[in-house]
Amino acid sequence: MFDFLFDDIGAKIKSWAKGIFILEALACVIAGIILIKTSKLLAFLLILLAVPVGWVSSCILYALGDICENLQLIAQNSYAISETSKEISKSAKEENSQPVAVQKKSDELPDL
Repeated sequence: MFDFLFDDIGAKIKSWAKGIFILEALACVIAGIILIKTSKLLAFLLILLAVPVGWVSSCILYALGDICENLQLIAQNSYAISETSKEISKSAKEENSQPVAVQKKSDELPDL
């Protein structure tokens, strides 16, 4: 019923991370402007330190979304590879082909 909530979840997490960072940055700047009236040093430190902290937390959330997207691609590609290898082995069994071993002459030195 609510499957649409979980479709393409990696992209949704990444967009939430961007939105959360924008909100955190705006809130810090507004709080810094309000604090200028009471303490200029505290306002400066808030703006200077809170924005990078919000950025780091958003980067972590964005990385999680990126991992989700990449994991989904890996799963799709591995399924395609397994299906292709099943088809190849099936066709090889049908043809009754045996792999031919390549033998080297005894007087040749092995490759390093």
